[in-house]
Amino acid sequence: MDIFRGLSIVEVVCHHLLLIVLNRTLHFAVPVFPCMTADDFTQAAVMKPFNARRFHRGGFKKSLMPHVIWTLLYGEKIHAVGGDLLDWERWLFWLQ
Repeated sequence: MDIFRGLSIVEVVCHHLLLIVLNRTLHFAVPVFPCMTADDFTQAAVMKPFNARRFHRGGFKKSLMPHVIWTLLYGEKIHAVGGDLLDWERWLFWLQ
């Protein structure tokens, strides 16, 4: 039983060390997204002239609308469990 317990301890330690190494190794993914976005904006700027109206309309559709929709769905969930939906301070906090 002592050998089995010792092997289990070694496995747990190796498992956690592997996860730590994997976690640190994969941290490159977070800065990659702003870099890809900057590359996309640069390519779009080179291909056609910049149009502020189109740029902001696209940002509204792709960013703000999903945020508002998910906030409304979350508000419905709060209402379903008996929360107060007319608390405007809470809504402002959620939308921020």
